[in-house]
Amino acid sequence: MQITSTPIPGCLVLHPAVHRDARGWLVKSFHRPEFARLGLPTDFAEGFHTVSGTGVLRGLHLQLPPHDHVKLVGCPAGAVLDVVVDLRRDSPGYGRHHLIPLRAEEGIQVLVPAGLAHGFLVVEGPAVVTYRTTTVHAPEADTGIHWASAGIDWPLSMPPVTSARDEALPRLADFDSPFRYRPDGPVGGRSEGPGRSGDARPGSSSGSGSGPPDGPRGTALDGTPAPGRDRAHPGVRT
Repeated sequence: MQITSTPIPGCLVLHPAVHRDARGWLVKSFHRPEFARLGLPTDFAEGFHTVSGTGVLRGLHLQLPPHDHVKLVGCPAGAVLDVVVDLRRDSPGYGRHHLIPLRAEEGIQVLVPAGLAHGFLVVEGPAVVTYRTTTVHAPEADTGIHWASAGIDWPLSMPPVTSARDEALPRLADFDSPFRYRPDGPVGGRSEGPGRSGDARPGSSSGSGSGPPDGPRGTALDGTPAPGRDRAHPGVRT
């Protein structure tokens, strides 16, 4: 398995071997010894998947401490544009987003650190998106930011299909983040990787800047809440 860093510290793109024959293909999405050898999380507590049609947009979601988690995301059917937004205070990627295309036949997965909002747009449906998380789902810790508030250039020809709960999420500028970045976290990564990235600040150009000056901050792979910030936000399941 190959690993590629992204401009968002700790957010990694995993490229497993894809075994093809006349029947189709096989991808090993998780192998504990290999993950441990590479210094990746192995303590996943829960797994689930979603099925969505073309034009569906889910996100941008995360869970608050103490239920925050590392998330391993894949797309074994269809194709999606996967998106992360760094909400960790003091992170070099704070306030920025990164987009990673995921297609079933490539087997690529994204390792999403705690303190990052995550979502995706289905570009080829029906798409199945899988998740492994290091904590179980806690409805009281659901939160996120509105999909249209982070400066993401979504490739939309018409309004996306979203949920009422996602539409009610706070804007990035209004999100009081409890996360703080830890550069000594178990997995880092600051070099440019596949996909494209951008700045969430209004009026800024894609791929530049460090994010809003008074918004969210964070952690590396394990979320450490910032002092004095434990207020829950209404949100949705990640």
